[in-house]
Amino acid sequence: MKSLIIKDLYNISHNSKSLIMMLLFFAVLFIPTQGISAYVVTSGLLCSIMIVTTFAFDETCNWTKYALITPVTRRDLVLGKFAVLSLFCCFGILNGVVIGGIGGYILSFFRDSVSLNPVEFLLSAVTGICISMLQGSTNVLLLYRFGTEKARIMSLLSFILPTGILAGLYKLLLLSNIAGEQPSFGILASLFVLLTVIWVFFMYRLSYNTFLKQEL
Repeated sequence: MKSLIIKDLYNISHNSKSLIMMLLFFAVLFIPTQGISAYVVTSGLLCSIMIVTTFAFDETCNWTKYALITPVTRRDLVLGKFAVLSLFCCFGILNGVVIGGIGGYILSFFRDSVSLNPVEFLLSAVTGICISMLQGSTNVLLLYRFGTEKARIMSLLSFILPTGILAGLYKLLLLSNIAGEQPSFGILASLFVLLTVIWVFFMYRLSYNTFLKQEL
């Protein structure tokens, strides 16, 4: 499992410069206009999409066929993809919080309306990791079911549904000022995480069953 994760991280490292430039570009674009919270969520989503690139690398070099000759099982391959997805999402959210915090701090010297509330930061991080894992895990299923090229087109569907639901709930929390109440925030954040865990597990089972039926 460890070697599968390292393999994907090594492959994706070749795109690290373009990813960093993209994250910085969206930081300049989103933080002054949409706010820090929007950038945190966007950063997580951008990094979760990188899972598609790992499938593209595997498909180009026929990695899957080779891997199944070794003691690696199909379950290992699917678990490896979900583990890598989790790392991508965590990196994206961490980047969003750090860069968003720095950008917000700098912007606060010019705008009094910039919010650096730690509770809002935490809510943004929880929302971001939930949305990015929901979208990324759905993408993994689409990639196993339809292949890289078709999944790229269909990935929009994996973005609209979970993002719309959680983004709507997140906006509702901010408008109703529930985010400022610690007990309510803890309950709702826990609910977000629980629903995400259930969805990701469901996507893992479907991805594994789909991959198990494929003939390579």
